[in-house]
Amino acid sequence: MNTKILNFHPFKEVYAEEFNRAPKGFEEITQEEFAKSKFFYYSHIASEYKQITENFDGTPIGTGNIAIPIKLFWFFDGTGVGISNNWMEWTVKFFRFGCCHKYEEYSKEIAVKRNLPYSGGRCMHNMVCTKCGHIYQYDSSD
Repeated sequence: MNTKILNFHPFKEVYAEEFNRAPKGFEEITQEEFAKSKFFYYSHIASEYKQITENFDGTPIGTGNIAIPIKLFWFFDGTGVGISNNWMEWTVKFFRFGCCHKYEEYSKEIAVKRNLPYSGGRCMHNMVCTKCGHIYQYDSSD
């Protein structure tokens, strides 16, 4: 288990310390959803292999005692995707996890009022997720 990511901000709310637990927000997605995922346009910052038997809250996942063998790919914002194969049936399943962010841009006044980081500039954008509080700042200039 890669314990270094436990204290890294985007992962602390989503990462399950128990090896057989899924990350928070873990759900199966279609092949089409996976094809449109961050996997193809962002570099992952961490990856790990797990055999998942429980949800993040400890409730059993699936039926029986069968584990989901999965390779998880973590992105900068605490979200990620997973790929699982069933080698006996020659099938692949896709998953996502973490918050489905809903970002809202905020001003310097709001940053001061809510104690949020702020970067000024004509093309700087300061965003906060209204669901989980993740901060996303970017420069849209060329």
